[in-house]
Amino acid sequence: MLTSLRSALCASFTLIICSSSSFAQQIDSGVILGRTITSQAGTSVDVRVPSIDNTGFGRLGPPSVRTPENADARTVSVMTLQAPKNARRSYENAQQAFAKTELDKAERELKKATNVYPRFALAWTLLGRVHDKEARLDEAKEDYLRALSADSRLIRPYRRLAEIAFESKNWQEVVQLTNQLITIHPSDAPVAYLYNAAANLNMGNFDAAELNGRRFESLDPKHMRPQAYLLLGDILQHKGKYREAAQQMKMFLTIVPQDPYAEPIAKEVDRLLSLGDVTDGRNSQTH
Repeated sequence: MLTSLRSALCASFTLIICSSSSFAQQIDSGVILGRTITSQAGTSVDVRVPSIDNTGFGRLGPPSVRTPENADARTVSVMTLQAPKNARRSYENAQQAFAKTELDKAERELKKATNVYPRFALAWTLLGRVHDKEARLDEAKEDYLRALSADSRLIRPYRRLAEIAFESKNWQEVVQLTNQLITIHPSDAPVAYLYNAAANLNMGNFDAAELNGRRFESLDPKHMRPQAYLLLGDILQHKGKYREAAQQMKMFLTIVPQDPYAEPIAKEVDRLLSLGDVTDGRNSQTH
């Protein structure tokens, strides 16, 4: 039953991780990601991994959590500001075309801009988004890398490159990219911590996974991504911290008590509370 539940979730939802983690072997909870639910307060809560929508890490909820659409515009280096007028004009034309989903025109204008001024980081970033929308991922990745080569402080290219690596289960690359993004913008792209935690969990780096899972929770005070509690609960189980893991899962149930898998999650909480932590020297072999 639990195995089929896990398989159904992995097939139906966009998951942060479908690993052989301890909790996921019993029930696929959280990694329970991939839908919008209603919290106890009656507000709509997104419990998906940021959707693959070609804009980076997707919708993060309210402004206090969401990376602003114009984030890159606020971190543009002098290299972009030095773009010639004709390159900037082509870029502006491309922005308008992109907004109208006129992708061919946007691509033409962006190629003009980057031909005139190869260090035009924002133009490379927008060209990556164009290619993303056309499912030309190899070209999009190259565009984002060109953008970062011109301006290493841009947020969007890091986010999307990390997302693509995550889809490919290239965990080491996810960690590398999100570490770079976190170093440059420690609070502007909070979901980077969530991806980092999940990737480190997959790699067996449980201390790093716990650290980044907790950092994400601290940046999500309105609990717009409650699946983070389930992910951290899974990480803590690997470290033998069963009571803390149970508390994380209980927090998820507090936020979204009507979750379809609330009952098996509650049973898992009870099981964990009965174990005692490994550090207690009690029941450590039960895990």
